[in-house]
Amino acid sequence: MVLQFLATVVFVSLLLPSYATNNISLSISSDFNYGPLPAAYDTDIVNITIEVWELEDETLPWNVTLQLPVQGGLQSICTNNTNGSSVCDSMSQENLYLDVLETNISVINGVLPENASSVVNKTGSVNFYFKEPWNNTFESIVITVSIQLKPNIAFSLENGVLFIANLTNDAETASDNASLIIVSSPVTVVMDATPYQNLEAGDTINYTISITHLSDDLGNVTDLWVYGSHNTPEASLVPGSVSIVLPTNPFNRTALSDADYTGGIYISELASDSTATIYVSLRVRDGAKVGDIIGADVTVNYQHTAAANKSNTFTEGGYDFVSLKSVTFQNSGTYLSLGSTLNIGTTETARFEFQLPLGTVPGCAIQFDFPSGVVPFEFVKGEVRAPASLTFLTPNAKLVDSAGFISSPVSRRRKRSDRMKRAGPAARVTYTIGTITNPSSGGSSGANVTAVVTFGPTANLVSVGQTITTDVSLILNGAPAFQAQQSAVITAPELSITKSVQASDNSTNPDTVNFTVTVEHTGTSTGPAYQVVINDAAENFEIQFGSLIPSPRPSSFTIIQDEKFEWIVASLPVGQTLVLSYIAKPRGDGAKLVEGDTYLNASVKFYSAPPSSQVTAVLYGPYAAVTCVKREENELTNLLLQHGFTVLSFFAALILGAVIVFIVFVVWMKLSKKGVSGDVRPASALEEMRGYGGQTVILNANEAMRKGDSITGYSSVPPEESIVYALTLPDKMAMYRELDNQDIVSTITVDKDIENERTQALKDATILLVQSLRINNDINIQVEEKCLATFRKLTLQITKKQDAEFHKAIADVYQMISVKNREKLEQLIVKHRAEKQEMRRKLEGASDAERKEVMGLLDQQQNTEKSELAYMLKLEQDEETEKLRKEFAIRKRMALKDAQFQLLEDVKKEGRLHEDQAEWLIKEHQQNQESVEKVYDDEISRQRLILEEKLSRRRALAVAKESQEEMHSELLNTMAVHQLQVVDKLAKQDIIDEDQLERCKEEIKEEMLKSKERYDKERTRQEGELQTRLRDLKKQRLAQKAKEHQAEVAELEKKQKEQQTQGQIAPLAQLEAKATLLSHQRSELTELENEIDKEHAKELEQLRDNVALETKEQLRAKEVALMEKLKPEGLTSEQMDKILKQHTKDLDRLQSAQDEQKREQQNNLKDKLAKRRQEWHQRKEDEKREQEQLREHEKTLVKKLLDGQASVSEEERDRILKEHEKQMVKLENSLTLNKLQQKRMLEAKLAEKRERQMEQLQKKQLREVKKEEKRHANDDEEDEEEGHQSTIAMMKKHAEQKMSVLQGDKIKLEEEMDKIRSDMVEERANALKEQEERLGAMMAGMQMEKARELAKIEEQQKAIHSLKSNLMDELGDQGKLSDPECKKVIEKHQEQQDVLSKKLAAEREKQQNAMQKRLNERVMLRESTMVQQHEEELRSISKSAPNKIAARMRKAARKIRQNMEKEQFREDMEKETTQLIEDLKRQFEVKRLQVVQDQELNFIAGLVRLGEFTKPELRGVLQTLFPMKSAEQTEEILQKLYTDTPKTNKKEDLSVSQASNLGERIKATALDSVSPTASPAAGRAKSAKRRSVKKRNSQVDLGKPGARPEPVGQSSTPEFDERPPRSKSAKSRPGSSAKKFKS
Repeated sequence: MVLQFLATVVFVSLLLPSYATNNISLSISSDFNYGPLPAAYDTDIVNITIEVWELEDETLPWNVTLQLPVQGGLQSICTNNTNGSSVCDSMSQENLYLDVLETNISVINGVLPENASSVVNKTGSVNFYFKEPWNNTFESIVITVSIQLKPNIAFSLENGVLFIANLTNDAETASDNASLIIVSSPVTVVMDATPYQNLEAGDTINYTISITHLSDDLGNVTDLWVYGSHNTPEASLVPGSVSIVLPTNPFNRTALSDADYTGGIYISELASDSTATIYVSLRVRDGAKVGDIIGADVTVNYQHTAAANKSNTFTEGGYDFVSLKSVTFQNSGTYLSLGSTLNIGTTETARFEFQLPLGTVPGCAIQFDFPSGVVPFEFVKGEVRAPASLTFLTPNAKLVDSAGFISSPVSRRRKRSDRMKRAGPAARVTYTIGTITNPSSGGSSGANVTAVVTFGPTANLVSVGQTITTDVSLILNGAPAFQAQQSAVITAPELSITKSVQASDNSTNPDTVNFTVTVEHTGTSTGPAYQVVINDAAENFEIQFGSLIPSPRPSSFTIIQDEKFEWIVASLPVGQTLVLSYIAKPRGDGAKLVEGDTYLNASVKFYSAPPSSQVTAVLYGPYAAVTCVKREENELTNLLLQHGFTVLSFFAALILGAVIVFIVFVVWMKLSKKGVSGDVRPASALEEMRGYGGQTVILNANEAMRKGDSITGYSSVPPEESIVYALTLPDKMAMYRELDNQDIVSTITVDKDIENERTQALKDATILLVQSLRINNDINIQVEEKCLATFRKLTLQITKKQDAEFHKAIADVYQMISVKNREKLEQLIVKHRAEKQEMRRKLEGASDAERKEVMGLLDQQQNTEKSELAYMLKLEQDEETEKLRKEFAIRKRMALKDAQFQLLEDVKKEGRLHEDQAEWLIKEHQQNQESVEKVYDDEISRQRLILEEKLSRRRALAVAKESQEEMHSELLNTMAVHQLQVVDKLAKQDIIDEDQLERCKEEIKEEMLKSKERYDKERTRQEGELQTRLRDLKKQRLAQKAKEHQAEVAELEKKQKEQQTQGQIAPLAQLEAKATLLSHQRSELTELENEIDKEHAKELEQLRDNVALETKEQLRAKEVALMEKLKPEGLTSEQMDKILKQHTKDLDRLQSAQDEQKREQQNNLKDKLAKRRQEWHQRKEDEKREQEQLREHEKTLVKKLLDGQASVSEEERDRILKEHEKQMVKLENSLTLNKLQQKRMLEAKLAEKRERQMEQLQKKQLREVKKEEKRHANDDEEDEEEGHQSTIAMMKKHAEQKMSVLQGDKIKLEEEMDKIRSDMVEERANALKEQEERLGAMMAGMQMEKARELAKIEEQQKAIHSLKSNLMDELGDQGKLSDPECKKVIEKHQEQQDVLSKKLAAEREKQQNAMQKRLNERVMLRESTMVQQHEEELRSISKSAPNKIAARMRKAARKIRQNMEKEQFREDMEKETTQLIEDLKRQFEVKRLQVVQDQELNFIAGLVRLGEFTKPELRGVLQTLFPMKSAEQTEEILQKLYTDTPKTNKKEDLSVSQASNLGERIKATALDSVSPTASPAAGRAKSAKRRSVKKRNSQVDLGKPGARPEPVGQSSTPEFDERPPRSKSAKSRPGSSAKKFKS
């Protein structure tokens, strides 16, 4: 490394111009040299000395510049001392090589010239300025610069830096330079583990640790200490496995103790180019989590001594990890049984079957997630079936009933861990299995475990027509290992029953009638009916059973007493109908029928599920149908004449009935409007809840939707409300919470504005990019307009769809929130009622005053609890609302990205762009999108800082308001005390007596209370008027500013449109200009709000001062009046004046102290605000850097994942990058959601602390109560009154203690907020890890799909070869291989194979060449673009450099970096090219195998035709060879193989009619492939078969036509030459050898 650096130094030196160096010299002082050059370790301090001699022209000012070897900006700011030297404050920057510590200027033999100064500027140099001309008062000037090298710089600097000193004035120039060698760590540590994957509990991991001293002639490495560590919970050190091999004795391994590995292994010395090797083994414990990784690391501390005995201490480290074997799933045994429709009450099953390696799986559970927020299923049973060798941490969890399922809402963190394409689940049901261990001793690898959950929907949980989306996850190691998702529509049966009767004949007086009962599904019925029971009766009728339908009667049809029926049908699917029909006539010629109408009923009842269902089904009915038979007697009389009055009465009754019905209807309508048919909950209960929850808690979903679908809809005040509203709230906690609420409203407004601006900017960037293509004549205007019109239409559809879905989703969320809020408020109401009832019981014997005092304390306590609960519910509902809003905002952006990609595809297609143009378009689009994202990421960080400062300013105003109130109270109380002191003093002087004293005190107290009441009332009145006035003024000022902002935006857009029409489109410049303007406007608006807040707070302060002053004057007048009243009692005027002067003096002193306190408080608040502003700026920079590092890390990760794939197509690469981009959007910072989560987590900590304290207090109070009761029982002398007073006192004490806990001290806010931020960072890191795992799983799935496709084809190829081989065996047995036709078929097949082989080879070469050519063109295009960028960078350096020397140095450094970029680019392109070509080969191989299989099937079809095999026989053979194929797929192959051929003559019928042995051959082949051992019976059968075959084949010469050749096609498909093993008979027959017949 050092020698390489020397070459670099020489190279850079050659670039420098040649100057005279007789006026200046540069030298470097270090602790040791390397050869002729000075050298230093990193972090050493080095002194640089510059000496300047007499100048030729001594009449001009001059200066000296020391050029430092830095990249980028400078890190030091220096200040001048009086003697001309400067002191520098260093600020670390990663791209700098050193820090400037100090500079000094001195003279030799003379006096330092005046006005000499030094400045470390931002160009990477130290400048020394001498404003006075050179004079002869000194011999020379010596300049010293002290620098300190940064650590680990040798890795990026290649161990060398160059310093240059320049002397310049208007007349002459001189220069000198010197080089410095930097020495860094020469030791590497490598740790390697074997085996490194698929390990299980009990396995041993062998680690080899290599410690190497690289080539280094500066000195040896000494005093090495090696420390090892590993994951102790998952692995243990194998006893006696630690050993070492030293380079001094490489063939001897020295054993070490186990304690040495962790306590430290000492190596005295390690020479250059030598290696010490340490061996250690670990054993995997039973507690190791399957699928996890086990890490081990090693640290090496050592000394490195160079020349001049200069030494430094270094530390190096190495690590390695191994992966444990994961759980494998059985796809056939894992399923979710939901269909597309689901009847209420039916039983469903979720089943997971997997194999467990040796080890432990913690956190096992089965989770059901439901987005609706309501669990729609009744869970009946959960069961785990596993071998007895497996141990369960919770044995009872192996079999649970409904009580073993826990339902809970899902937090945002857990939502994000769920890999779902839709909205995150809002409700979750969990069957917790716990930890399962497969021990290494007694267990078996791959133990089969099956988990089954039985469940189903019930009527109280779901509604008909509801779509239920269920995500079922098997959780292993606390994360989803297998998921199934299904959606089903809830269905239910709805049957109708009708019973009709009609005459069975056409006579005038029929004796028989036909009854028909019809049961059918209604038009709204959606599911089958089960256990349908039909009951019918025909009482007093004689039934003709021969006419009964259904016929024949089913066994479930029962006849009761010859006139009743019961028909039970197990199920009735939708669309089917049941009909019960029969003919009957009245018994006794109708004499048993009643006069008039005889009503006959039929009924039906049914269930929503079968009786065997384990879930609660719904019983419907019984529903009745009625028909009637009227007994009539025909008479020939005039009905009207004989029954006129009856008819008149009938019509009168009919009219009266109609009137009554109308009245009832009107009354019902009025009552329904008043709410009798409305909400089941009484109105008083809802009002009581509103009293508890206020107007900010959602209690009614419909009412919430009317207010809006965002947080601002349920805010306590509008956004334009003045800060006076919050500052005038009487309760301190309420004031600060209202400030927080206003902060949330401001934050969500900014958040939504930035989201909308970002979305619009991303759209505009794409539109402007397309327009730039048209301006450059890459596309015409028709293509532009067509593509952009389609894009705008698509984005409009996306917006409408997303808005509609969000409206529906927020309604569901509001419904869930309202139910939860009402439940919690109702619980608190019940608790408070019980507490009051209990307190009243305890106070039964107390007086009214005592009861009022204690109940007042209880009310105060309950009001505090109300406020705390309402605030917590508000935070939770705001968080849920914001989660959903943010989720849909992300969805919208993702949909927009898809639309943008579609637009670019349309432009490429419609504009017929070349490949280089298309590639430029995609690359430019990605760069534009990344730039826009970065702009708005910065804006979010900036706005977070602004909002934090705004909130802090408001809190400072609140603190000032509290201080003012305290000062006013102190002032007024002091004046009240003054009056009491006056009367006390007069009483002591015997001017007034005791009665007068008491009377005066009572009057003073009464007057003080009245004054306080007047003060509060007047202040409240004036504050209300001020609030209204200031709110209106603020609204006007904000509206005016918004109007100005709109005008500015309109002007900018107009200007940009003019530029576009002139063909001047710079998309990024336009978008950044608009984003900058909007950001500036937001800042202006915030500054205006801060200014308004300050003004309003000042007015409120002045108002309160005025009211306090008026009250002060009133109290002063009252004091004077009191003294005037006491003058007749003996108070003199001198005493009165003296007292008043003293009181005035006290008040002035108090006022001065308060003013000083106020100034000090304001200064402290300013200092605190300034300090916090620095913290916010630092946090902003950290957040910005973190976001950039996150993006760069993820970009590198995706690149590594892609590089690790053997073959990746362009489509797969685009899909992976697109999925990665979608996931990155979800990890963006959210202003509102982060703030809400922080506040909610903080309040949760406060509530938890109060709950703990309250629990401790209750225990303590209970002990006191018991102690007091025991004392009362044992104290006989205590009377009843004393006991009562003691009890009342204890009740007051306990109530005050509870209030003290509820209003107790808060936790340390900053410390807790830091913890909360750390938790959120950890949550984000987990989400990032899950995303990385998701991408890895996605790529693994792609590779598995490719392997599965190829394996399927190969398996089919194997089966085809087995079929071909056995076919030819069978034809050989039949003696048909010698037929000329058979020879012809074989020869034709061989020719076709040769042709196909050559054709495929040519096609493959053609495709590969075309792909290679296209990829080479792409590489050349990209490399050309990179070269242009590099040239532009070098030109930019030439323009920006202060001088030619600096320009040359910067160019040299930049060229080195550019060469590294080129090298990396070539490696990336080579990898991408290899992947694409490998994928092309894979695709071609799949195609080749398919073509070869088709050709083989054609050949087999010819053999089938020659062998005249029957279709059923071939079907059986195919089913044996392809057991996994469906009947349709088998028939498809059969159609390719089988063609019907008529038999030639009757003689051939005799031979053909012989039974074929093909099926037996295939089965024997299959069995031989499974088990090579045959039974004795099979051996005897095969021997007989061999004898018969030998007898037939003895007539045929195997070397002539008729012998069976080896299956052809082997030369063209060498991958499949190995056929499945044949039966022994086939192997032992003569003529079966491939030596006779060779294809």
